[in-house]
Formats: sequence, structure tokens, C-alpha cells
Amino acid sequence: MSILCIPALVRGRHVRETELFPAAEFDLRLAMIRERMRADGIDVLILYSDSLSDDFVSWLTLYNNIITWTNAVLIVSLETPLHLIVTVPPRDEQRVRSFTAPGLDVEFAGMNLTANDHAGTKAAAYILEQGLSGAGAGKRFAGVNLAEMPHKGMEDLEEAVGVLPDYTLWYEELRGLKTEAEKTADRQAAEIAEGMVREFSLVCRAGVTQKAAAAEVDRMARYAGVEDVHVLIDEGGGAGLHFPYETEFIAGQSGRVLIQVQYLRSFASFEDGFSVV
Repeated sequence: MSILCIPALVRGRHVRETELFPAAEFDLRLAMIRERMRADGIDVLILYSDSLSDDFVSWLTLYNNIITWTNAVLIVSLETPLHLIVTVPPRDEQRVRSFTAPGLDVEFAGMNLTANDHAGTKAAAYILEQGLSGAGAGKRFAGVNLAEMPHKGMEDLEEAVGVLPDYTLWYEELRGLKTEAEKTADRQAAEIAEGMVREFSLVCRAGVTQKAAAAEVDRMARYAGVEDVHVLIDEGGGAGLHFPYETEFIAGQSGRVLIQVQYLRSFASFEDGFSVV
């Protein structure tokens, strides 16, 4: 397989799951969650993500906290549309909607050094406004990754809905049930990793440095839509696999290369030998 046969994403190096995952994919993921919520008697699921735990919210929304101190809360109800609260200013609405899944109800909590509490506080306000909690509501709530939510926001949330049982492992189990689109992405990631190893064997020529060869593979992988790529080289001599050096390849030299890629949230790696000509 030649990596050049893989279509490039139109937005360059920024991976867009929506380029390959249609809106129906996110509808399917949400349907899976709601079906399980009904089966387990959960009326409202509250998910929290920050820059270190983006996958909890992004699996249903594609939203990522690209700034370190920002966070997001997603409210999944059996009765209302998905409600996403993000700690960025309203002026960023067009940018946020350009890379999130379609059909989201997004609320902008503002961005500053104290806004981390705002997502939880605004989530509590939204739940009360929608009548999901309070006298006569009778709803059962559960939380995902709420142990990482800032204290003030969590305090306001629990005041509105009571103690939230932790359903993080429950949610992780559901995310592990891959859809057909995700299985396809896994296969594509594996093909890209294998293709990158083949391409590496073509660019590691005498006089070319390990870093230059790895940089060329990185360029081609990014062109194919890969979000992250690692190249590890073992040029023999007992050093084992390591990141590329400035060392030049020598004609007749042989070794092994391991390439790891992240593509559409799928991870894959491939290792094989190479010979320098």
C-alpha cells in the first residue's frame, strides 16, 4: 500500500472526525447511551471533561478543551437535546460549531481563570430551568468523571440534584463497544501504520539522517489525516528502539522501525525491518 493513495483531509493537519464519521455516527452513539440509560433506570447523565480527559465529552460531541485550563460539561437527558456547556467566550461560537458534532445545544460560560467553576454551576442552573430536578421531578441522576470537576461547580451541582453516583466505568464500557465506523477507523489506522513503515524503508537512504527520514514519514502521515505519529528506530548494535538521532544511514545498514499512529481516535502500530541502499 502506498500512503499517497489515502485521501488527504481538506483541513490539513487538524483531524476532523466529521470528515469521515457522518452525523448518523453520533446519533448512533447517543442512541446506545440512552438505550442503556433506560435499561439501568438513569434519567440524566452528567459528563465532565477537561484538557486531560477530553474523551468523556468528545466521544458524543467531538468537543475538545484545546486550552489547558478550560473544561466542559455535557448533560445527556432522556427528554431534552444534548446540552454542552463550555468555558470559552460566546465570540468563539462559530469556531466551536465548526468542529463539533451537529445538532448540539451549546452554552458558552466564558473563559477566565475562574471560569472552571462556571460549567458545573451553569449545569446546575440548566437542570433546574429544564425541570429535571426539584420537587416532583423524580429523576435519577448519574455522573461521569465528576471526581475531576472543580469543587465549587461540583458543590452547586450536588445542591441541585443531590449526590451523584459515579458511572465512569459504566460509560467506559459502552465506549468500548465499537460501532462499525469506529472499526473501520481502526482498520484504516492499522493500514496507515503499515504504510508508513513501507514508506520509511524508501526514504532511509545512505547519507540521510534518521531525523530527516522520520520527518518525511511524519509529513506523509499528517497529509493522510493522522493526528499523532511516533517513529522509533533500532539501527542494530544492541541499542534497541529509540527516537531518531541526527545519525546518517550507511549503505548496507539494516535495522528495524516501529511506527505508531493516532487516527480518528484509533491507535495502531506496525514494526518491520529496513535496509539502507
